[in-house]
Amino acid sequence: MNDLSGTATGHRCLSPVPAAVPCVIVPLLLAGLAVSLLILVVVHNALLLAAVVLLSAVSAVFLLWNAASFQKHGALLVLLDRLPTSDLVTARDGQLVKITGRFATDFYITDVKSGTRALVKAGYNSKVIPLIDENILVNTTSKNRELSSTLKKWLERRQLSAGARLLRLKEGYIKEGDSLTVMGMLSRKDGVLMIAPPPEPFSTGCLLQKFLLPVDVDGLVLKFSGKNSSMTSLSLS
Repeated sequence: MNDLSGTATGHRCLSPVPAAVPCVIVPLLLAGLAVSLLILVVVHNALLLAAVVLLSAVSAVFLLWNAASFQKHGALLVLLDRLPTSDLVTARDGQLVKITGRFATDFYITDVKSGTRALVKAGYNSKVIPLIDENILVNTTSKNRELSSTLKKWLERRQLSAGARLLRLKEGYIKEGDSLTVMGMLSRKDGVLMIAPPPEPFSTGCLLQKFLLPVDVDGLVLKFSGKNSSMTSLSLS
């Protein structure tokens, strides 16, 4: 059993901005600022200073945009949508594949293109990134902080405080027969097809059309692709 809630898995996208980007941009902007201030003092021309300030503002907005997109898995969603669906019949061992099919209880997935079944290794201790919205089940307010007995037992089983407090609980599920998109590493062993988390992080690449920098992704990607996309999966077996 693998808990797919955001608190359990956290972000498997390693960083919203590649470390090299601020290391390059910040020194260049500081150097430009120093030169523009020197020109302003000596020549009394503020044109270069204005240009540097404008460029700094654009750079800040660009980095903030990438940070905000990172929180919503923007780059990964774009990559997942653009990546062509793989064919399990012709896909080679060790290839990064994207499969969409019908989700089964023991988490076998059936490829809609070829009808081939593959075992998705999203169980305990697997690195999983669930790209699924969640439904709000409980949302206490300042006027009503009392929790139901069922919810208190649920919190106590997870060693969480069950006292009266502000609390928001999100939960959802994927039913047998729902359509699910999976992206991971294909493994062929003894005639059995398995899709497992990649052994190493992979990059989404630079998405210039969306003004998004590359993001490294570490884990198996699951996206609920049915009509009722508001449901999410807290656990898969």
